[in-house]
Amino acid sequence: MKKRLFTGVEDDYCASHAIGHQAQHYAARFAAKEAWIKASGIAIAWREIEVVNRAGTGVPDLILHGQTAAASRAAGIARALLTITHAGDLAVAQVTCLGRR
Repeated sequence: MKKRLFTGVEDDYCASHAIGHQAQHYAARFAAKEAWIKASGIAIAWREIEVVNRAGTGVPDLILHGQTAAASRAAGIARALLTITHAGDLAVAQVTCLGRR
C-alpha cells in the first residue's frame, strides 16, 4: 500500500523515525495529499503529490509531478501553502491554493 501512496523520498523520511512514531508521519503526509486534492480539485495520482520538508527550516512543502503538476498549472494554481500537525493518533493538514497575479 505504501508504494501506491508515497514516493521514495516520503517513505525514507517516515521510515527514518522511531518505530512508534512512523505511522503519524505517514498519516500526516496522507492528510496533506488529501488536503491538496480537496483544495485544488485535482486528483490524478497520489505519488505525483509529494510532501517534503525544506532544507534548513523543516517547513513542509508540496512538490507536484507529472500530470498533477500540469493540471495545476492549467488550473491557474501558482502556489500551494501547506501546514501539517500530528500528535499521538491524530494528523491534520491544510492546503491553501493561490492563483496567479
